Amino acid sequence: MTTANPDNDPALLEPHGKAWLEAAKRGDVHAMQPLLAAEPRLLGYCGKGCSLGFIGHSALHWAAAKGLVPLAKWLVECNADVHLRNNAESTPLHAAAQNNQVGVAEILLRAGASGQLRDADGNSARDTALARGHSQLVLAIDESKAPIAPTRAAAAGKAALREIQPSPSPAPSPSPSPSPSPSPAPSPSPGGSAREPAAARC
Repeated sequence: MTTANPDNDPALLEPHGKAWLEAAKRGDVHAMQPLLAAEPRLLGYCGKGCSLGFIGHSALHWAAAKGLVPLAKWLVECNADVHLRNNAESTPLHAAAQNNQVGVAEILLRAGASGQLRDADGNSARDTALARGHSQLVLAIDESKAPIAPTRAAAAGKAALREIQPSPSPAPSPSPSPSPSPSPAPSPSPGGSAREPAAARC
């Protein structure tokens, strides 16, 4: 599902938007900090795109495409949307996968980015990395799901093992021991009724 981006209005965000993206391409966090303080919506701002192959990247897309680890960390700490789409429906993780930027991909995955979201061509970030032979990045995406899959597999394996194991034979019942003879009732005390044994009062 495409992440909505209601703040991507060039008329409202210029001239900040252009300066924001130019600084992002350079990885210039210091130049971007005052811009974001003046206009917080820049986190969701994407370029217009053009015929030269620039397809409307956000600052986080540029950080991912260029492997700008410090910029990616800062944007994630500022709560940039890791699932924001560009004009081709690609997420920042798609940009990292396309360019084999493992360091940024790991930052995005730790922030909750999904490697299974599909772009306009129907490809996930994992598909993109696999098609380009970026095996380390494919592994990073796969390992980001590791805490869930092994747990389910182990549970299924245990359940299957229980099904094939024969039920243990019931142990023979022990022979009943003779009932002890009832103890004589205590004699009444001189003051009236009999006292209860000490164990019964505990």
